[in-house]
Amino acid sequence: MIVIEKVYRMLGLAKRAGKICSGEKGCKDAIRFGKSFLVILAADTGANTSKNIKDSCRFYNVPLYVLGTMAELGHSVGHEFNAVLSVNDAGFARTIENHIANINGGEILCQTQK
Repeated sequence: MIVIEKVYRMLGLAKRAGKICSGEKGCKDAIRFGKSFLVILAADTGANTSKNIKDSCRFYNVPLYVLGTMAELGHSVGHEFNAVLSVNDAGFARTIENHIANINGGEILCQTQK
């Protein structure tokens, strides 16, 4: 199995477990209130959304990864498109980070310990 598929499957599992927030507003709220352990941003996200999420992650020390496209992220959690996803569980976040570490395309933008 390709490693990026493992990331998408883990995102889908986390969504079914109720541990994913999606959308700019939902993710920013999860980051601000300390619920987010990991944020994944699509590579083709708009400039304003990208800047807002990056700034929030830097300020609140939440790991942020740029991975895949909006269509791929959306499909992994059962939506058509998703620009940003927040993982709100430490176990899921740790597993997803381990898989992303094995992908060359996973760009680490802000990596800190929570």
